[in-house]
Amino acid sequence: AILFFFINIGIRLIFPNLIWIYSYQFNLTEQSTSFLFILMGIGAIIGAKIGGIIIGKFTDITIISLASFTIGLCSLSLIFAPSAVTHALFWALSSLVQSVIVVTFFTYRQKVTAPFILSRVIAVTRLISYFAIPIAALSGGWIIQYFNRTTPIYLASSLIIFISLAFFLRIHRRDKKPVKTVL
Repeated sequence: AILFFFINIGIRLIFPNLIWIYSYQFNLTEQSTSFLFILMGIGAIIGAKIGGIIIGKFTDITIISLASFTIGLCSLSLIFAPSAVTHALFWALSSLVQSVIVVTFFTYRQKVTAPFILSRVIAVTRLISYFAIPIAALSGGWIIQYFNRTTPIYLASSLIIFISLAFFLRIHRRDKKPVKTVL
């Protein structure tokens, strides 16, 4: 849940600002912008399907780690998007991978949680991860307003995602080391 708190911050620095980005940075009409959101939605739907297919073929930690890394790369790639369509395709890929993470995490949580407390665990983990959304949305808007550019939110998004993933992997690696006992 803590990893997804920070992944959500990274994602939500950008996502709530997409209308502004497409309207003012790329000068698109509402109709053009809606087409781009359809592309992103298709990415999310495909990702949910892929998530269901790859669970069990790879470890949950591997899927979550690679997906998180890909989301960070997509955020970073937005800096280099020459057009709104390219931007939306990067974000559609990010949406695809975000859905893979969601399906994987929900399945993993069900596997490791006792049924009698599953609803409480779901409630708490969703609260933690969704708490990031207003913080990130306000921060992303402030960053755009302050710098009057989108590059800083793309950089901040990718940095937050990469740093939180590195921290997560470090903790995971430390927890997997065998404990030596002295008899």
